[in-house]
Amino acid sequence: LTISVSSYLGDKIYNESIKKLRHSAPPITPKELSHYTKIMSDHIESSADKFWDDSRVHCDFCKEAMNLPTAFSRRFPNFPERVVHSTTSFRLMPTIRPLTSEHALFVSNQHVTSSAQLGAQALREAANFQDLWAEKMRKQSKTPFVFEHGVPFESTSYGGCGICHCHIHLLSTGIDPADLPARLDTFLRTKGYSPRRHDLKSWADLEDFRNDPYIAVRVGSTEAAYVFVFEHAEHVESQLMRQFAANAEGATQNEWDWRSPLDEDALKKEQEALRKAMEQLKTFVA
Repeated sequence: LTISVSSYLGDKIYNESIKKLRHSAPPITPKELSHYTKIMSDHIESSADKFWDDSRVHCDFCKEAMNLPTAFSRRFPNFPERVVHSTTSFRLMPTIRPLTSEHALFVSNQHVTSSAQLGAQALREAANFQDLWAEKMRKQSKTPFVFEHGVPFESTSYGGCGICHCHIHLLSTGIDPADLPARLDTFLRTKGYSPRRHDLKSWADLEDFRNDPYIAVRVGSTEAAYVFVFEHAEHVESQLMRQFAANAEGATQNEWDWRSPLDEDALKKEQEALRKAMEQLKTFVA
């Protein structure tokens, strides 16, 4: 079958398909292609299950670190690298569909499914950065708010985790810190969950829950945190904490669900918000 470039069908293929494809994803560079080649070589005799269990294949945060196409790059094909700051164990970046102007993610360099699995040194690093975040929020007369969905293994069906790679949400909240634990407990029970709550002296104490699905929260100026632990067999819907934080501010699902589709104008507005968030985050770590 031969299709002429100047024919009606040829023009439709070029203008409606090829142009859209070029716009919807950045081109693959030789370096990125070599990543793909390495992954395929590693799995040339693998089973399908082993291939899809490879974090280089299924994990957007791992792929983003290697400059491979992700949900973020497909959503914003011309956006520059969004990492604002890097530490020994983490990288800081603005989040898709931010709930507040400064909403950021503190993403582990190591592929684990919760910060509880990182080990004592990295957990202290996470706690120390949260101290810095809290101080920056207080200087802006805001209440610091930190949360994480943690799961013990690769499954988004447990703990409300959207991407099974350790990422801690850093933002602010209008909820009184003294009221937030009770309000979150009520929210979860209204949703039909009955997690066990444990109070922690510090985020570093999360190591005790490395084998559990959980929601960990730290709010206000104190170093103390608390964790809501779910049963392993309990299916937990994704983005529970995004829902909680957004509902507290009166936001709609389209404002908290980072997976919900947007039209072209809304995408442009979100991209501009991400750029402003990056500039704001740079001042936090300067």
